[in-house]
Amino acid sequence: MSKHSEKQRSLLKRLEENDSTLTSVSLSLSSSPNDLSTLQRLRRSSHIQELNLSMSLADDQVHLIAAALTPITSIQTLCLDLQEVSDSGFARLINLLKDCPSPIKRFELRTNRLSSDGSALIIESLLCHMTINELDLYATELDYYDLVIGDSGVKHIRAALAKRNKPMKYLGIRQHGITDLGVSVLTQGIRDSPGVYSLSLQGNGITQSGASVLARFIKETDTLKSIDLGENGIGDEGAIVLAQALCVNRTVHHVNLKACGVGDGGAMRFAEALYNAPDTRGLQILILDFNNKVGDAAVEMIAQALKTNRTVKVLSVKYCRVGDEGGVQVARSLKENDCLEELHLDGNDVGDATALELAEAIKINRTLRHLHLSNTHIRNQGQDKLIDALKVNNTILSISLTDTSGSRVSEVSAVEGLLMKNRELERVREELEKVKKERDEALNKLELLGQNQ
Repeated sequence: MSKHSEKQRSLLKRLEENDSTLTSVSLSLSSSPNDLSTLQRLRRSSHIQELNLSMSLADDQVHLIAAALTPITSIQTLCLDLQEVSDSGFARLINLLKDCPSPIKRFELRTNRLSSDGSALIIESLLCHMTINELDLYATELDYYDLVIGDSGVKHIRAALAKRNKPMKYLGIRQHGITDLGVSVLTQGIRDSPGVYSLSLQGNGITQSGASVLARFIKETDTLKSIDLGENGIGDEGAIVLAQALCVNRTVHHVNLKACGVGDGGAMRFAEALYNAPDTRGLQILILDFNNKVGDAAVEMIAQALKTNRTVKVLSVKYCRVGDEGGVQVARSLKENDCLEELHLDGNDVGDATALELAEAIKINRTLRHLHLSNTHIRNQGQDKLIDALKVNNTILSISLTDTSGSRVSEVSAVEGLLMKNRELERVREELEKVKKERDEALNKLELLGQNQ
């Protein structure tokens, strides 16, 4: 057997003993006889709900995976990283997994050898003949452009979606060479199906034109809730049409435009969407990370919108071009905002001026839970003020503070102690909320019984 760490040896022992608390397992194995023997130990475990398996197997060995999984009845999430298996091997494996008694709901496939021509049977089996309602297809290397699903393979996904009788909770086709043409085919397939709740097209070849296709789709759909277009070159124009679509659609609550070439123009349109959002419906998570043309002007507009917005819970503008002008305005907005729970400003040019305003804000704000300020220009003065503010705040559960040199805040133990206090308070709040909910449900039942008598 390959050399295992102490953690891996402990895991194997728990598998051998069929430990009932072992519900999540991650294994990275070779095709050596000893590692193949380790694979078969999975057969003894009847409690695994999530399995992450990375193996170097040939096509004629995939039956060993099916043999290991067939006795297990509890797996709900299956993630396979099989870099050496080709289309024919995957087709065989998926066919064998049809006999697996586990109610697999989420299936993740990481490979560089799933081609457009060979993927038809695999995709149809996964989407139509199994219990799967979450599917993630991820090509791990960008150099294998001839071994990706591509636009030609999307037509197979469209056909399979049309055969489903219930919506997909999640569909991910990541780094598979899909262009604007593929987006058009895919959105039509979703229209012809019961729907997709969450769609990820991260790392493909989508441009402004594809974003426009998605914007038209967003305007008319009432099932899509989340869209990830990270690492596609949609630019400002693509971001603008998507933001405009969100002013019409109120069911999409999560948008990820990480590293999409978005600038102030696109980000400002999202600020307008936030400003115009109603109190109960609208965008809840906005990610604009690694767009180095998003600067103070756009972030100041977003901050202005946050003063009245009652939907956004997560705002992330990591590694953009935000300085103290934008950071200060975001901090000041937290004095009026009662909805935002996470704020990510990591990797920006914000400094002590932003930290001082954030310190004043978190003395008042009671909804922010997570504050991320790593790799910024916040120095000792700003750090000290934030630590002092944590002594008053009782809702912040995590805070990251490092300056651009990578050194952590000096009073780590003191900060952790304050955060532990807040985490305990959060636990108590959750318990009280649970008791209140149970009481209300009991009262409703009593009221119904009284009405029926």
